[in-house]
This record gives sequence, C-alpha cells and structure tokens, in this order.
Amino acid sequence: MSLSPLGITVLCGVLVLLGGCGSESNCPLPSCQDASRQCPDAASYPPVGKDALEPDLPGADATGMDAAPETGADGPAIDVPPAYPALRLNEINCHGRDWIELVGESTAESGFLAGYAVTDDLDDPDDRFFLAPDALLLPGGRLVLSRQTEDEDGFLFGIRCGLDTLYLVAPDESIADEVSPGLAPEGRTWGRLPDATGGWTVTAATPGDPNEAGPDLDALVFNIGRVATIDITLPPSSVDSLWNDPRTFVPGTFTYQADDFESGELPVAVRIKGKWGSFRDLNGKAAFRVRFNWDSPEGNFLGLQNLTLNNMVQDPSMIHEVLAYRLFDAVGVNAPRTGYAWVRVNGADYGLYLTLERYDDVFLTGHYPTTQHLYEGEYGTDVVPGNSTVFDVDEGSVEDREDLETLADVAWNTEDSHWMSAMDAVADLEQMTRMWAVEQFIGHWDGYAPTINNYFLHSDDAGRFVMLPWGTDQTFADFRDYFSGSGYLFQRCMGVGQCGYTFVMGLALISDVLPGLELDKLAQDLSALLAPYAEADPRKPYSFEQVGQHVEATRDFLVNRKTNLDEILACYLSPGYDTDNDGFGCGADCNDMDPDIHPGVPEICGDQVDQDCNGWVDDGYDCPDCKEEYRGTHRYLICPVPRPHSMAVQHCIDYGSAPIVLNDFTEEQWLRSRLPAYPLDTLWLGLTDEEEEGHFVWWGGLEPPYVSWNPGEPNDWGGEDCVQLLVWGQWNDLPCDAELPVACEDPCPEGLDIDGDGFGPCDLDCDDGDPTVYAYAPEICNDGIDQDCSGADNDAPNCLGGDAKPLQPIINGDIFYYLPGSISRELARQVCQTQFWGGDLAWFETKKVQDQVRAALDAVAPGSEVWFGLNDLDVEGAYVWADGKPTTYTDWANGQPNNSGEQDCVRMLGDGKWNDTDCKNQHPAICRTVAP
Repeated sequence: MSLSPLGITVLCGVLVLLGGCGSESNCPLPSCQDASRQCPDAASYPPVGKDALEPDLPGADATGMDAAPETGADGPAIDVPPAYPALRLNEINCHGRDWIELVGESTAESGFLAGYAVTDDLDDPDDRFFLAPDALLLPGGRLVLSRQTEDEDGFLFGIRCGLDTLYLVAPDESIADEVSPGLAPEGRTWGRLPDATGGWTVTAATPGDPNEAGPDLDALVFNIGRVATIDITLPPSSVDSLWNDPRTFVPGTFTYQADDFESGELPVAVRIKGKWGSFRDLNGKAAFRVRFNWDSPEGNFLGLQNLTLNNMVQDPSMIHEVLAYRLFDAVGVNAPRTGYAWVRVNGADYGLYLTLERYDDVFLTGHYPTTQHLYEGEYGTDVVPGNSTVFDVDEGSVEDREDLETLADVAWNTEDSHWMSAMDAVADLEQMTRMWAVEQFIGHWDGYAPTINNYFLHSDDAGRFVMLPWGTDQTFADFRDYFSGSGYLFQRCMGVGQCGYTFVMGLALISDVLPGLELDKLAQDLSALLAPYAEADPRKPYSFEQVGQHVEATRDFLVNRKTNLDEILACYLSPGYDTDNDGFGCGADCNDMDPDIHPGVPEICGDQVDQDCNGWVDDGYDCPDCKEEYRGTHRYLICPVPRPHSMAVQHCIDYGSAPIVLNDFTEEQWLRSRLPAYPLDTLWLGLTDEEEEGHFVWWGGLEPPYVSWNPGEPNDWGGEDCVQLLVWGQWNDLPCDAELPVACEDPCPEGLDIDGDGFGPCDLDCDDGDPTVYAYAPEICNDGIDQDCSGADNDAPNCLGGDAKPLQPIINGDIFYYLPGSISRELARQVCQTQFWGGDLAWFETKKVQDQVRAALDAVAPGSEVWFGLNDLDVEGAYVWADGKPTTYTDWANGQPNNSGEQDCVRMLGDGKWNDTDCKNQHPAICRTVAP
C-alpha cells in the first residue's frame, strides 16, 4: 500500500483487512515500487493502521476503514470519484475466524472501493460491512476481510458453509457477485479454481495468495487402487507405555509413502485400538489410532487430524469395510473413506492394514453445515431416556446433552400415530432407515439395528440427528431377517407403519444402486491387488488360502443376498402389499387379514395367537412363560420371553422364586444343558453391581462363591451393571435395560440339607434326596446317575477313555491316543494318566514329531482342535510340557500366546498351530504313552 500525492490509499497487492504490496506481479504501478522499481517485500511495508495513513486523511481508523458509524443501505457519506473496479468474491473460509477474499479482475481498470460492501443478508442494512472508502484497488489485487474479534475490527456476521449465501454489493446497490459456499473440511476453504476466474470448489486455504486445489486425499490416502507404506516409530518409553496402557496416546513419528509422494517424518500420537475380538497387543497385529494434531492444534497430515489403521483380524477377506462403506455412501449415508497400507512399527513388518477415515472435525465440516454433537454409541448403549450420560462425546459439550435427551424422550414417549411427525423435528428418519437397511442387507450383526453397537449420532445446531455406521469388518455372511433387531429406534420404526414403509424404500434403493456399484468386480479387483500383501502379511491370524475363500464367500453372499432382497421387495412393492391396511404386509405381517395383528401390537396372554408377529404366542412381558426344571428336588424356572433385567427379576418373584444364583461350575453346566430345549443361547443371571460399581453380588446381597467371566469382562462398557450367561458358559456384563430371558431358582432356608450329606440344594447338591449325590462325589460309571453333579453321567476319569482312538503310526516307540469327547484340560490329563499306563497329555520332541501326529490325527478327525500338554500354569509366560520339562521349539499361531483372560493351557488348532486357551474350556485331547 502507498499514499498518492492526493492522499488516496492505493491497494496494489495482497491485503489483510487492507494489506501491502504482494508479489512483483501484483505491483504494476510506480507507486508500489521502490527506487529500483522492484516491488518491495510485504514485510518491508509499515503495518496497516493509523501509521500507514497520512495524519490528515479524514475518518480513517486503525484498520484503514472508515471510522464513521454510518453503515446504512446507501453506504457511508464520502467524497470520491464515482469510478469503481471490477471486483469479485474469490475464497471463503468458514472455520475458526471466518474470512472472505476479494480479487480485482486482472483486465479491469484500477478503481476505488468506496461504497462496496459484503453481507450475508440483503434485507438487513446493519449487516453490511463496507470496504475502506479511500482505497484504490489495482487490477489483480487482493483484499482479505476477517470477522471481527475483541482485538480487531471486521465484519460482524458469521459464515456457515452449506447454509449461508454471501453477497458483494456494488456502490450502485447492484449485486457484483454472490456465492453460497459449499461444505469444506476443517483446514480447507471454498474458492475459485482457476484462481479469480474459475468455478467454486473446495480449495486449500491461501488467504492473500492465488487459490490452489490442495492435496487430493482420495488419490494419496484413501485410494483403494494401490497399497501405501506407513512407518511408525516409537521410542522405548512409548512402547513401554503401550504395554502398560494401550488405550492412552503416546508420542511417536509417522512416515507415509505412496507412489511418488513421501510425507517425511511427522510427529504424532499413537495408541492401540480394538475391543473384544479385534484387540491385539504389540506382539500381534495391533490396530492403531494415529493423531496428527496431538502436540499442536495446527498439526495435520494432508489436512487430516486423525487416521485409523485397522488390522482386519476379524475380516479374512480383507475387503469387507471397503465394500460396506461404498454401499452406505451410495444410498446417501455419509461414511468414512478407506485405503490400504503396509505398516511397519520400529522397522518390524506388521502387515497389511486398512486405512480408515475418522469421524472428526475434518470429516464433519466436510459433510455437515453445523455440528452440535457427535456421540459414539458402543455395545448396548441405546437411545432411551436416562441413557444420555452413557454415550461418549467425540464432539461438542460433554455437560450439555439436551439434544440427545430430547431425541430419546420424543422417540420413547410419542404415540405411534404421531411418531413420524414428532421424530422429524429431531431426526432424519429417511437417512437413518437407509443406514439400517444397509446394515441388515450386508449382515452387519454387530451394528445398531441388529445389536446396538458400532454407530455414531450426529446432531446439527437445530438438534436434528443422523446416524453414522462403524465397525463393518464382520459383514457379508449373515442372512439376517431385515425386519428384526435390538436397536430401540429401529424396533420402534418397525412398529410404525409409515416408518416401516420408509425402511422398505431404503431397501429398494439398495437394490437400485447395486448394479451400478459393481461390487463383485470391485471384490475381484481388490483381491488381485491385495493378494501378494496378504500372502506376505506375517501377523494375520488366518492362512492365505482362507483369504481367498472368504473373498469368494463374500462374492457369493452379494449375489444371493441381492436375489433374496428382490424377492422380498417384489411383495412389499406389489399392489396387494397390505390387505388389512394396518401398515404392514408381506413377511412383516403374520396375518394380513387381521388389522389387530402386526409387529408392535401388545401381546394378549392365553389366546394362543401371536399378535406381535415375533414367532411366539403369548409372550408379552406379563404373560406366563416360565417352565419348571428340577435338579434333584430343587426347582428352577426358565422363562424364555426377553425382558429388561428389573422386569425379569420381578417375573421370578411373581412365580414365588428368585433370580438364579450359580454356586459352582457344576450348577452352571447343568443350567446350560437345559437351554437347548427352549431353545436359548443366553439369559439373565441374578448378579449385578448396581449398588456399588465393580462390586458384583447375587440377588439378595450374596457374595459370589464362584465366577466365570468371559475374557476382558466385566468392563462396564457403556454402563453395564447386569450379567448374562453366554452360550459357551462364561459371563458378560450388559446394560440392565437390554432384554433377555431369565433363569430363576427357589430360595433355600439357611442350612437346608434334606439327605444329610452335608450339601444343600442351593449349595452344591444337585439331588438333595440322595446322599450319594453332591458336587464332586465319586462318579459310578454306567449307572445313569450324575453323582458328581457335573450335569453329565460317566464324565469322571475312570469312566472316560473307552472310546479313545489310537493314532498310527507308532512314533519314537510311543503311541498317541485321540480322546474325542470335549472335556476340560484338567480332566483330559486325568484321563490320560488313569487310562493309559505311564500316559500323559501329549508332548512333542520336535516339530517333525508334531507334524506326524497332526497328520495321523487328521486321518481320524480332520481339522479337530485338541488339548496337548503345553502350559504356563506355574510361571506366567514360561511354557513347559505337562511333566514340567521345557519345550525345545514353538509353533504359535499369529498373535499367540496373548494370555487373554488368564489363558494358561494350550490347544492345537486345526492347522497344527498353537493357541493359549482357558483351561476350563472343553476340547478333545491327545494322550501319549509307551507302546506295548
């Protein structure tokens, strides 16, 4: 900027509020040049403000703007020549401190800015911000206007990309230019390309400089057409921290290389991610979260703040997430972008990973005009009243969760007849139903609609929500019923006819977009690209052959699922879809001739009619459903109708009973043996920590004499205070508002022991009418009585081994026996020792001997998983054979041993590899003894 002899401010270069000279190309007039006729560096110019203006320049404030308060529709009163330049909007920033860049047309005449204004509301004169009246803009010059702060003047209005329209108003009140800025991610802007003349698009932030496109993330990071290379370097202190606390971020460095691009070494924070099933530590194929803005808010990698590196240990196809998110995106459900990378940690190859975009500021600002909250919904965390504090808050206020509370209240407390209209104010149900439709189509059994897991909720400034998908690795295998699931919003939608129809329209959209997506071809192309990397992956927990098998299974699923979907849609979209006009038809309505029968109708007890179409008659919460089971003389009840835990407890009490208390493993085994007849694979136990977090007690306050937690449990994930029995016999904490069947048992008077054997029916006696029957009593073989209360007859060591199969050939003078029955490792060893003279669980001198035994085993029981003698029962991590001798070699499966849940025994997998295992688990076994 310079002052002409007339005292006029000349704008000949880049300006911020009113800047100085820019590059030489922006310095065409002598007034902008120094004595050598070169454009001086902008830094050599005096700062913009009073010192940059002559003292006698009237009405100028510290920004070079008119200090007079007159900002009406006619602009401030000034006395300047009427000529004004051709000026246009060039770049808009909506993040942080908003700013607007203006540019003068390069072929236009120089002119004064007097009377020009910017505004986001043409009808509000007070909203206009007028440019400095005494400034002269040269051709190609730039002007950057910023929003006012406490310390600096500027325009007063805020800019919301995706919502607002900005206007450049000329002095004659005509609109010189206007733009409705589109959505741009955090760190990016909305600008013209080519600079000053082109159309509007997402650009790099270049205030005061020519616009640039910025990095192409789709080409560099989220490119599924090639595999990048990522190197993570962690100092020893960070490695130690990840062993002690894998969920906490630690410092490290990150390098990314793809084709000709290399990032250089970037400072980052890293932590291990994953939960039950996918978690691996640093000895295995750990999954990682990488944060680029950890040590500085401005830190980023090509504009990204975060990056997820998924280990794909639960997806042997290695392609599920790419296919799933491609389909979500195709039906209008915003989903993260994906890519692939070969990952090394401290120089060690960790293998092939999926690079996955995070739901963070960058993602949200690129997809939504405003964000009030981003909530993360984990397992069992549902949208119901009183549950808002259980959600993790990833964006927005942690204290103020009124938007989520309102959503839950409206969903829960609105009658069916008004549910859709009421929900429209707080949720985009068309978007949500499309998300649920994709979840059901791809068999996402671990998503929101089926299981209440792996989802996010985004709310805008108006408190209106959409739902976002996550965790799609275990997909494309489950032929789920489209209309059944656990998520409350989904269930409620399926019970409201109009919402159910919206969901069907989402299914129809899937059918429409699938041909154009060519997912089968994409699966083949990805498989071919990834094959050499998958084969070389040293830490994958499956074989390379299994990768190919799972790709083929995925392709078959897509074909068959599409056929299945089209058959369903043929009914739902037919003219006779809903004969009784109750809003439900086809497979959803189990009686389309009766409007009082359809999903969501309250069940009428005792009429043998399935009013709610769930496949069960008389299964309302209040209906009698419990069946008696007896263990000796002691009465139990199994009640198969799913209920919240509090209702299940009351249901037991209503039957004169109480929630079951498991005293030992034998009682649990007996209970599990009863479940297939119902059929059930889980139920509530009477164990909770509702009174004191982390202190689990049985109903009535009894301390548990025996526990059988699933590995990693209890974890209070999402506020889990009640306990379920899993199908394999271990326990898992669960939110108490989940709905499960329940087992009850009659309470016992203190000291009750009818048969006088020292054990009572609520203690360890499975038949209190027979003094020879109690827990751990000697088993009498082949008498049809379970003396030891284990739940099975003839399961003591002296009764087992009769069906043992000798393996051929004899190896090193010893013979190996295969025990086909599934038993615990301790019992397996007892059988080996009692049934075979000098016998024990098998040991192998060398890998060659092991391979010979595996081949012999496959001849009689192909692929069987068996106990053998290896264990670390005495010293954690020191593996020895059953007789205490150390092994001379190892053959662990990838990621093993991991000691997940105190796994101190070892089983051989079907491919011969070793896996550390809970000693209480039940498997066949291999014994070894001297050949006769």
